[in-house]
Amino acid sequence: MFALNKRDSWPWLVIAVVLAFTAWQLHYQGRQWWCSCRSFLWTSDAWSSRTSQAFLDPYSFTHILHGLAFCGLLALLIRGLSTSWRLALTIAIESAW
Repeated sequence: MFALNKRDSWPWLVIAVVLAFTAWQLHYQGRQWWCSCRSFLWTSDAWSSRTSQAFLDPYSFTHILHGLAFCGLLALLIRGLSTSWRLALTIAIESAW
C-alpha cells in the first residue's frame, strides 16, 4: 500500500472538507439530493426540473471541462504546485462556482 506522510494528506483533507461543506450548503438551501423519477442516473433535458438532481446531466461535461481548464491555469500560474494541491484548489473553485 501507499504510505502517506502528513504533508501529503493535507490536499485530500481539503478536498473532503470542501465536498462536505458543499453538500451541507446544498442541503441548507433546500436542494433535493435525487430526483424522484425513474431515471435518477441521467437526464438529457437541460431545461427540465430534474436537471442537477440526477447523477449526470447535460452540464456534467461542462463541469469536467471547467475542472480541466482550472487545473491547466493553476499549472501555468503556480508552477511549483503539486498535482494533488491543483486538484484540491480546482475542486474548491468549482464548488464555489
